[in-house]
Amino acid sequence: MKQPAIMSFRARILCAVFVLMSISLVAAFAQTKKSADNKQPANATTAPAKKSKQTPAKVAEKPPVERPKYVIAVTHGGRPLGNIVVELFPDVAPKHVRNFDSLVSAKAYNGTAFHRVIAGFMIQGGDLNTKDPNKPKEMWGMGDPSQAKVPAEFSAVPHKRGIISAARTQDPNSATSQFFICHADAPQLNNQYTVFGQVVSGLELIDSIVKVKTEFVAAEGTYSRPVEKVEMTITRKSQYVISVKQGKKPLGDITIETLPEVAPKHAANFDSLVSVKFYDSTAFHRIIPNFMIQGGDPNSKSKPKEMWGIGDPTQTRVPAEFNKLNHIRGMISAARTQDPNSATSQFFICHGSPTQLDGQYTIFAQVVSGIEVVDKIVALPCGQGGDGAMSAPLEKVEMTIRRK
Repeated sequence: MKQPAIMSFRARILCAVFVLMSISLVAAFAQTKKSADNKQPANATTAPAKKSKQTPAKVAEKPPVERPKYVIAVTHGGRPLGNIVVELFPDVAPKHVRNFDSLVSAKAYNGTAFHRVIAGFMIQGGDLNTKDPNKPKEMWGMGDPSQAKVPAEFSAVPHKRGIISAARTQDPNSATSQFFICHADAPQLNNQYTVFGQVVSGLELIDSIVKVKTEFVAAEGTYSRPVEKVEMTITRKSQYVISVKQGKKPLGDITIETLPEVAPKHAANFDSLVSVKFYDSTAFHRIIPNFMIQGGDPNSKSKPKEMWGIGDPTQTRVPAEFNKLNHIRGMISAARTQDPNSATSQFFICHGSPTQLDGQYTIFAQVVSGIEVVDKIVALPCGQGGDGAMSAPLEKVEMTIRRK
């Protein structure tokens, strides 16, 4: 019989940290099974305070806080499962959001795993140990004690299904890279763990993750660790500003957001072109009200108008990434020839809802703000274009595009 291996002092410390982190969440989970006899019911109310006769002073409205979005691409045993799109709350937990964003920027999460899965509770991941081939599964969840810790930022935001919160040990100020996504409401965690984001799409993927086969984890006494690795890659969704003018007259800005979760190659192609200022001085050369505006042809920078829209045959082509999104007002899709795999730099923004294009053209972005600028563009006077329609602006409608 083999003698049990003797743990080093460091390993024992790490194990203790892991146990504290696991017990902290498990104990909270167990509270959902206890009654709340000594608590007020959720719909309990108190008498409203007597209203003052004084007219309240007007308070200046604060501009809405931009909430960054990220795509968590998930695989199970090397097989793609899909994508979870999340948005973070810098207005609620700014330090946690900055920490998460810095880790994403450094690609620290890529290759890590959702190492802890409990149906009806949550999925937990982000431990850097899970991507280190020299770290055994038994160390997954223990974390790295040398990581910078983020102080608690508890708030009134409740732990509901889809909420993202920071994992920690029993020390409230011990959060690092690990986080969990609530599979179900977990009110017992309110004001004890820092909420810093929420899922905006892909909740059904979490339902799939909690169903994967798990193995027993002795440190917490539950079957919670997936037998096959549930691996993640996290990227930030990018936004861009399209500034439009006609002649010397500014028409306004259109802010758009790419959708790498459905068209990663097209999103990457667009980003690479923006990064080298490829689109600057190109035109929206084709305008059809209630249909779309099309632009991005390099020929529209300086070549004769008759060549606008023809494109450059030497440009790199992007293979089709048809998806389930619909061509509705504000969606952005890749222009192409009759060859589905011929997209390059040209794109169109839907002014109407040409759903007849669904499944035939690759949607890769959407308008976030500035759709009224598209309305201005389609109202401009046009002459006959290369398509035989009155679609060619009489005066160049020029764009520049920058990353926001």
